[in-house]
Amino acid sequence: MSRGRTAAIAVALVAMISLFAACSSGGSKGTAAADRRAAAANKAAAAKNRAAVVKRRAAVVKRRAAVVKRRAAATKRRARVARKSKHAKARYVTPRATTPTRIETVASTTPASDLSAVESTVASLNAAFRAGVSAGISNSEGANYWVGADVYTAGDCGAFEAARGRGIVSEALVVHADSLTPAPGWVDPAIGRIPQGRIYQMAIDEIQTLVTTGQQRERTFPIHVTVNRDGHARLFLRCR
Repeated sequence: MSRGRTAAIAVALVAMISLFAACSSGGSKGTAAADRRAAAANKAAAAKNRAAVVKRRAAVVKRRAAVVKRRAAATKRRARVARKSKHAKARYVTPRATTPTRIETVASTTPASDLSAVESTVASLNAAFRAGVSAGISNSEGANYWVGADVYTAGDCGAFEAARGRGIVSEALVVHADSLTPAPGWVDPAIGRIPQGRIYQMAIDEIQTLVTTGQQRERTFPIHVTVNRDGHARLFLRCR
């Protein structure tokens, strides 16, 4: 391989790192201090998530106790009414036509279901990159929240990513499931807007591979994701 070709590959790898760094809340300079801060943030997020799980379980127990109490009260009322009816005179009442009540069912959402949505989006992105760099870039266009929000076009993002990675850098993301933490009100610094949906912060491992040589680079950093009302998770990727 010529010296010029080797230099071009190295530049491509660094360039793609800049693309996915836009997912993070402030980015990473790759320094040891930044890694330690990211690790500390991940541990704090995991601890906060575990505390939230304990709190939710306590709330479930409390709600169940309330249901049992209401049912006991309803049983007592029915028994009281039955005793009174024994001494009342029978009456005949003409039945009235009733209109069926329409009940709408709303799918319940929980952090666990949202995590599943995020993992599904990431798995789809990884599978596309395994098929080829072009397929991965195409998949990332659909996974990018700002494309669906009409801030970028798919063409903008495809051209930008292809140029940054020279078409020879493949991506793989590994989700740190225990770091998922709600982040309502987060503003994407690259866009300056608060996205719609249920916003979360979480840590990921990003593994970049030069497909021409097999050379890899891996790092861990926090990103933000959103889960829309349709139950699909989206990422925040820069396209300019």
